[in-house]
Amino acid sequence: MDEQWWFDLPTPPPWEPGCSVLGHTTGQRTVLAQHMDLPAFMDGSQVVLRLAANDQPEALVLSAAGLIGLTGVNRAGVGVCVNTLLMLRHQPNGLPVAFALRHALAQHTAEAADQALKALDHASGQHYLVGDRHGLYSQECSAIGCAVGPRLGAGTVRHTNHPLHSQDINPHGLALLESVGRVANSEARLACLDDNLGVAAEAPAVMALLSRTDVPLAIKPGAKTRTQTFGSVVFELADQVQASFCLGQPSTQPWQQVQFLS
Repeated sequence: MDEQWWFDLPTPPPWEPGCSVLGHTTGQRTVLAQHMDLPAFMDGSQVVLRLAANDQPEALVLSAAGLIGLTGVNRAGVGVCVNTLLMLRHQPNGLPVAFALRHALAQHTAEAADQALKALDHASGQHYLVGDRHGLYSQECSAIGCAVGPRLGAGTVRHTNHPLHSQDINPHGLALLESVGRVANSEARLACLDDNLGVAAEAPAVMALLSRTDVPLAIKPGAKTRTQTFGSVVFELADQVQASFCLGQPSTQPWQQVQFLS
């Protein structure tokens, strides 16, 4: 999906993907959350996949019917949230984002998932925020590699859809995204997250923030865009892993806690 957006960049479509990610860790417990903002025509295809393999921890993955994954968490307590970074350089011979996500969720610790992502050749510009109960790992990946962001044993990380660390910029892509207001939108959402960092430590407070309509986090389709919040997740990573999903606009759709089978 992220790779399709390369081909749409020369003539920007009336929808532009976005995502808002927030993570907080104490070193003993981590809350990891995000909005997944996608083209509005995808609304109605929301699913939560249960994935299992003999050599991998069971995973719960938010996805759309027909896709192998968007964001998720595994039974070992590793969560992965993502932000597309369309202004970073891409390459046709790298691994697509959805496959990188699934590869990270096959790991048993956040550190192992972080190392697995750094070892890949990436097709698309993407920010990955990986967490487990012990900490958070942030990196912005592009055609030339991964620019390392915060590595936290305690603290908060937030990210939207413009790079905070990578310098691997595609000037043409950046100009197009600026021309349709997507960089300004990303900056406004990042500022909103900064203003609400105090709620990041508690899952119910994060769900309430993501459900608000008076802040610019959840995206609704309008006259200038047909993008909307496709779904949202909040993962609590501690002794017990809890995964909450909202399939659709969180201001109108309920949050659902999905259990692991094993």
